[in-house]
Amino acid sequence: MIKIKLKPSFHKFSSIILDGNDIEYEIHPRLKDLNGLDKKDKLTTAEYLELKKLKSFNEEAEKERYSAKNKILDSNISEKFKIGELITQIFEKPQIDERIILDGIGIECSLNELDSESKIIKFHSPNNKTRELEIIKNLFLILNNCFKSGPVLNHIELIQGYFGISEQWKITNKTPLTVRLFGSLSIHEKEQLTDFFKTLNSNESLILDLRNLDGMGSTFHECFKELVARMKVVYWLIQDNENELLNRHFDEMEIPSTYILNNKEEIIEKIKEHNTI
Repeated sequence: MIKIKLKPSFHKFSSIILDGNDIEYEIHPRLKDLNGLDKKDKLTTAEYLELKKLKSFNEEAEKERYSAKNKILDSNISEKFKIGELITQIFEKPQIDERIILDGIGIECSLNELDSESKIIKFHSPNNKTRELEIIKNLFLILNNCFKSGPVLNHIELIQGYFGISEQWKITNKTPLTVRLFGSLSIHEKEQLTDFFKTLNSNESLILDLRNLDGMGSTFHECFKELVARMKVVYWLIQDNENELLNRHFDEMEIPSTYILNNKEEIIEKIKEHNTI
C-alpha cells in the first residue's frame, strides 16, 4: 500500500491511498490550532471565548472533509509500481535538499509492503529532473485518469499548479468549444496561454470555464482581449457573482455582464440563439 500526503501552503491538504487496484483521495479541512487551550484545567474568560471560537471554526471546517474512491485503470498500473520503486530508491539512497523554502508544498510518501518495514520519505516542492518530481508526475497521471469531476477534480487542478508539471488550462468540450482555466496563472504562462488561444478556431463560439480559476494578474488582460476580438463570441462561465477579484478583471477588460454567467446550460442556449442570427 502506498500513502501520499500533499500539504500545500495555500489550499486544503489531501491524502491519497493506492491499495491494490483501488485509489482513494481525501480532502482535509484546514483546522485551526487550539493553542493548548483544550488541555488547560482552568481558563480565563478571554481564553474560554477564544477556545469556543476556535472549536466553532473547526466544526464548520470539518463539514468540508471529502473523500472519493475509484479503481486504478489498467493503463495506470505501471505508474503505481513506478511510484513504489521511486519511494524505495529515495528511502535507501536519500539526497540532502539544502534549499530554504518558505511556502510551496510539502509531500510525505509511505510504502507499506508485507514482511518489510515501512518506507517513509518527505520532501518539499521538488525540482525538475529529480526522483521526487517523478513520483508526482506518475501520481498525477493516475489521478487525472481516475477522477474526472467533482470536488476531487477541482482539488487536483489547484494542487498540480504547485509543481508546474502541466498547463493550467484544457479543452473540456468541443461542441460548444469549452476551455477550462484553473489554479493560479503566473506571468511565466502568459506567452504559452496566448499561443494556445491562437490555435482555437476563430469561427467558433467559445465558453471560458473559470469556475476553478484561483487567480491571475492583469498582465493576462491583453491576451483575453485579443481572444474576444478574434472569436465568434466568448462567454465566461463563473462559479458565482461574488468573486470580487474576477469581477475586477471583467471590469478592467470591459466584458459586458451579459456574457458572464454561472449557468452552463444558459450559456449553451445563448450560443444557440447567437448562431441562428
